[in-house]
Amino acid sequence: MIARKKQLAVAETIITATLNNNIKSVENQENYTKIVDPAAHASIWIKNENIFNQYKNYFSMGSYFYNYGGYRNRYYTDTTDGFNSAINIFFEKDKMRMNQKTFSTNAELAQLGTAVMNSKQNTALLNYINPDNIGYFSMSINTAMANYYYTFLKKYMNSTPYMNEYSDAINVYIDLLEILIDEKGIADLMPGNYLFVMHDMKNKLVTYTDYDYDKEFNKKEIKKTKNELSPNFTFVMETKKEAFMKKVANLPLKYAKKEGYNYKDKGGYYELAFKEGEMPISSLYFMIKDGKGIVSTSMDVITSTLNNTALYAPSEEAKNSILSNNYSLNINSKKLLEKIGPELSSNANKKVNDYLLENFGDIKMESSLKDGA
Repeated sequence: MIARKKQLAVAETIITATLNNNIKSVENQENYTKIVDPAAHASIWIKNENIFNQYKNYFSMGSYFYNYGGYRNRYYTDTTDGFNSAINIFFEKDKMRMNQKTFSTNAELAQLGTAVMNSKQNTALLNYINPDNIGYFSMSINTAMANYYYTFLKKYMNSTPYMNEYSDAINVYIDLLEILIDEKGIADLMPGNYLFVMHDMKNKLVTYTDYDYDKEFNKKEIKKTKNELSPNFTFVMETKKEAFMKKVANLPLKYAKKEGYNYKDKGGYYELAFKEGEMPISSLYFMIKDGKGIVSTSMDVITSTLNNTALYAPSEEAKNSILSNNYSLNINSKKLLEKIGPELSSNANKKVNDYLLENFGDIKMESSLKDGA
């Protein structure tokens, strides 16, 4: 009954607005025209705040209660100056290009976006990228701008049902939170420069436990083997708090024997070793050196860092992409599909893999602040 009333009310609203030529449109609004490209073959426009509100509505008492029960005006504040996003899609000769833009007419929120993107990748991280790698993901953001998030938090909480009538108290609590949290300390620990590189993937024979049952359902343990993909990767992050990071890396040594894991100080780096055949990777290495925190499966990467030598050098294209953008992603699709191909045992999966190998190009993604969006 409630659902039917809701449907009738919505239908009546749409019909009345249409007949009275009173339909609201975003066509001439700045938060639409600024980010939707008329030259695109297709565009998707998203009002982020509406997504939040629909999510809250779904997990609360339902839209009927708020829209038609008389409570919407009391408990809900519609703010139209939040972040809006658009994805512009272009079909070019041999590729599909997607361009995403985010924009807010709210000066404070726009300042938040600008502050987040006011960063450039540390060139010292580039030496971990090899043109022959499967792919990489580089991220460079300004974590020192965290204080701008409090404005966004206040805006979000003050538009939430039951919360907006206590906005004064909420703002005081958020101001207190801003005083207690040391944004500069967080920024020194993690300035915002990160890099993940997938160097390679190989098949490795691993052992696992299966069980067999007799007629009386008595369980019998059976050891079996199977091939799994073993990733060879490196994660690097910049830090200005080496002393603290070294304490974190050193801490597991105290509990390794008691907890039954093989974690050792190797002099300049730490190794977490796994029992042979039990995991797709044999060891995981940790290192804190020269303002970098490193996690890697590659001993070559650790050795080169210890010796202050550059193991790899990125291509000029990759280097320019990383240093010119806050986010840069590159995946060599052909190499990736070749590596996972042996794992696709069924004929259907093999056909899909073969088709992708023949028709699927590399994946590239870049993101930066341009023209205020």
